[in-house]
Amino acid sequence: MAGHVFCCDDKNLHITMTFGVSPSEEIIALADRQMYKGKTAGKNRVVCGKP
Repeated sequence: MAGHVFCCDDKNLHITMTFGVSPSEEIIALADRQMYKGKTAGKNRVVCGKP
């Protein structure tokens, strides 16, 4: 994703993504915490966590 340039209305867009993943009932809160851990560690990461 980070290596690809998307073109939209004659503008070049560079996109990065960070995801948080959790297999629990508290999935949203835990995934949110994991996402921010990934953002702190750098771009283009998937961070998994356990409840």
